[in-house]
Amino acid sequence: YLDDKSMVIREAASMLSEYDRSERAQMLRDARAKDELEKATIKLVARKEGIEETKKNIAKSMYLKGMNKDTIASIIDVDIKDIDKYLE
Repeated sequence: YLDDKSMVIREAASMLSEYDRSERAQMLRDARAKDELEKATIKLVARKEGIEETKKNIAKSMYLKGMNKDTIASIIDVDIKDIDKYLE
């Protein structure tokens, strides 16, 4: 009878150990996925900021060359309110 209990305990310990390895592996996958998402978000924000800066520079240049704000807004596809902000 004691040997049966011993076997059950060993099997339970083995199952628990396997579960623990699986749980750690999932946590590692989750951490990697989070890291990749953070990197992609940073790149996206940087790209968006770069695009906004480019639009700002183009708007200023066009305005200094005599184009009106409505035309500039239409060409660079932004709201007229953005043009006012770009020219501040």
